[in-house]
Amino acid sequence: MIQKSKLKYLLMKLIFFRIKEKIKELAKFVKKTQQTDDYFMPVHRNFVEPKFPFEWLSIRKRGDKIILNYKHWHPENVEIATHCDEFETEIKNPDKLEKMFLAIDIKRLVTVEKEREVYIYEDKFEISLD
Repeated sequence: MIQKSKLKYLLMKLIFFRIKEKIKELAKFVKKTQQTDDYFMPVHRNFVEPKFPFEWLSIRKRGDKIILNYKHWHPENVEIATHCDEFETEIKNPDKLEKMFLAIDIKRLVTVEKEREVYIYEDKFEISLD
């Protein structure tokens, strides 16, 4: 018997691929990039404890740029958020930043590697799929 969470994942994946095929028909492909996001969490503040996590801290690798990013989604604790506060700054030495994080009890939670495809629709809208 298939688990409810596995079924939901498979349905979401199917919907994603249907949308992606439609975008390929309607929009112009621009580029494909590899991206890596390292997510961190303060030991004293569990970002993943809520049923619907609403904030995260990450180091994002985008080509030759490395960016420290914090997002706080609103409203909090809901399945579908409507907007977020987002703060970013480019960093020059991510290894030193990670050492600083460790010194103040901010631990690496997970690393996510993904491929992003970018399309342009009607020369007005950028659509990014990962």
